[in-house]
Amino acid sequence: MENKEDLSRENINELTFIDIEGKFIHIRVGNEENPASAGEVKDIENKIANLFEENNINCVSFVTHHAVDINIVESNK
Repeated sequence: MENKEDLSRENINELTFIDIEGKFIHIRVGNEENPASAGEVKDIENKIANLFEENNINCVSFVTHHAVDINIVESNK
């Protein structure tokens, strides 16, 4: 996917909530060496949902384990 911005622990503090307003955020939990369990994914999903709700942030988040890849497919209408 083009124009994606990886959010690392180092740069997450630089963002303000206005930067994510109205955006789609894909959060990957774990990696090849340390895959996330279903419980870990659900825990992060709940924490993100609570953060957005508490701060009145309007965006969509999708939390998955690390191996999920998202592609945008456009119709040929």
